[in-house]
Amino acid sequence: GRIVPLGQAGPRYYPTASVRTLYKPGAPYFLKFSTHVRLTNCIRKNAIYELESAVTLSEALKNHLAPLLNQWPGFKLLFEPAYQTLDFPELAEPERKTIAEGFGVILRDNLEQHLEPGVTPMLAAALFTEDRYGRCPATEASAALAQHSGLTEQQARVQWFDQYLALLIPPLFESLFHCGVVFEPHLQNVVVGLRAGCPVQVFVRDLEGTKLVPDRWSGNLPETVDEQTLASIRYPQDKAWKRIAYCLLVNHLFQVVACLSRGEQQTESQLWATLAEAVRGWLDTTEDPWAKEALGSLLAGEPIPNKSNLMTRLFKRPDRESQYTLVPNPLAGIANTPHPEQGAQPDV
Repeated sequence: GRIVPLGQAGPRYYPTASVRTLYKPGAPYFLKFSTHVRLTNCIRKNAIYELESAVTLSEALKNHLAPLLNQWPGFKLLFEPAYQTLDFPELAEPERKTIAEGFGVILRDNLEQHLEPGVTPMLAAALFTEDRYGRCPATEASAALAQHSGLTEQQARVQWFDQYLALLIPPLFESLFHCGVVFEPHLQNVVVGLRAGCPVQVFVRDLEGTKLVPDRWSGNLPETVDEQTLASIRYPQDKAWKRIAYCLLVNHLFQVVACLSRGEQQTESQLWATLAEAVRGWLDTTEDPWAKEALGSLLAGEPIPNKSNLMTRLFKRPDRESQYTLVPNPLAGIANTPHPEQGAQPDV
């Protein structure tokens, strides 16, 4: 009788794509709840260490990474500065933990405060997909660019992709290779801001899934962080690259290319060449050995790590113990070929 259902009350919130994260226009925060339902790999609850790690990482990244990321004003992190839950310290630990995790709510920054004038936000998973009629929001956005710029639709798709990569690639690679911060930039964790059809902002969310590579991270963490939370945050270097390769490339950019190419081989070739240019362009700015090795292999066309989600789900392994298989690299054979606009046509 200590928890009494009160019925519906208060302002109305709306579910986002993840269902358990709720949104209210004008509110300072999204609210991320526990659902205790297994979706893909995980039971979707806010474990105690995830509540703690979200807040810990938000504080650390705000102090030690955000100033560096300011050089890319179109890239924003949505911080998770607090959580709230229920605690009954007189209960036995298993019951106390179950209640705390069941009622845990993470507060995540509302992106409205970061939106530039005239910008409409869209979840990447919704932007880079097709409805049952074959309509794709991303190609409709690039068509708007073509209409306003005088480019052909094919040229507009390539230019749109180039602008998108300029927002996404440099801050993610800088965070990973120079700062040891491993984001999860898959399609569900990236929100794209569009103005007149063009990508002008990118928001990365879900910091509880963000990891730190200990040998690369030079920032501080609060002394009060417990060992389980620390263990959940730390990630070895080899797994860090696999995580980014899967989330950014296989899950995310492969889908972008599939949508923008619309099955046209020449357009697809140009898009892959544009991706290779973006990777090479950032790689030319660094002398970091890890970056040279990982991105050099990517540009050389070596296979890409692909997360084996079905196996993880089947054996109910924790996400950090996910296995990876290798998939063919679409940059093989075109990474060192001149961009199509420069003359030669890439051979795929």
